[in-house]
This record gives sequence, C-alpha cells and structure tokens, in this order.
Amino acid sequence: MMIFYQIASGILLLTSALVLLQGKDWGALGTSLSAVAILLFTEFYLKKREKDNEADKRLYQEFLVSLGTHKFETFRSYDFGSAFRSEWFDPLKQHLYSWKNPEHEFLDKKIAAKHVELLDCIDTLLEEVSVHSNFVGGDVRAISKDLEHAQFMEAAEAINTAANNFETKHAEFVRLCKKRLSV
Repeated sequence: MMIFYQIASGILLLTSALVLLQGKDWGALGTSLSAVAILLFTEFYLKKREKDNEADKRLYQEFLVSLGTHKFETFRSYDFGSAFRSEWFDPLKQHLYSWKNPEHEFLDKKIAAKHVELLDCIDTLLEEVSVHSNFVGGDVRAISKDLEHAQFMEAAEAINTAANNFETKHAEFVRLCKKRLSV
C-alpha cells in the first residue's frame, strides 16, 4: 500500500514540476507541495503503522500462548452447577494479573479496547467463581449443596453466564486480531 502512495506522489510531483518549469504556472507549485506532503505522510505515518502492527503481532502471539482458544473449549458447554477443577481458571488468573501493565498494551486502539473488555470479563468470571463456589477436595470446586434450590440455580447461572461471556469476548478478540493484524 505504501509503495502505491509513493509512486502516485512521485508521479504527481514530477508532473507538477514539469508544468511549473514549462509554463511558470504557480498553481502547479501548490500541487507540487501537496505531492511532497503526501510523500512525507506515507514515509512517516505508514512506516509507523507498519512498525506498530509488527509489535501488536508479537504481542498477539504471546497472548495465544497465554490464552489460546484450546484452553477454554470446556467453558462453552460445561455446566458449572457441577463440580469443576480450579486449575481451569489458572491461565485466566495468570493473564489477568500479568497483562495489566504497559508492556502488554496493544498499540491498535480497537484491539486495545477489546482486550480491556476481555480483561473485564476474566475479572468478572473469576469473581463469580470465587463468590459462588468453594473447594470441596483437592483442586475441585463446587457450589455449596447446602443452598436452597433457587439459590443454587442462581449461583450456577451466574458462573455459567460469566463463562459464556468470557468465551464470547475471547472469540471476538481473537477474530479482531486476526482481521486487523492479518494473521
């Protein structure tokens, strides 16, 4: 894309310079200056954008190691009214606490905003798990069986909803990164 702008600007600059030299048309001077401005813009802005894109691609690859889709396939269909392993949430905790810093901020504004939404969903899911379940042995958590049926169902629904919201936001984030970063 940058090559196209450079070639177009170069042709425009040469054409307007020839017109200026041949006919002393001062209007061509404005065209020449516009061509120079476009050329400078492409050199500066598009190179910066390309550099930012590469930085975001590296960060996205790091994200996939941390929170790849394969780690959360269980969340789509699991009923958290049943007992579940606490370790399923370890990657979420790790990501939440290690990615809330400037080193892990995406430069693309849309990707950065979507990542913040994802972090909020992770925080909500971890909070729902913490509030509505207890350890029942080893690494296994469950909603207390001592609750009345309505309370039990409400607790299960809270965790299930938070898990589904996380899975949806995660998928949206991955799709947005693939589209905007061309990966």
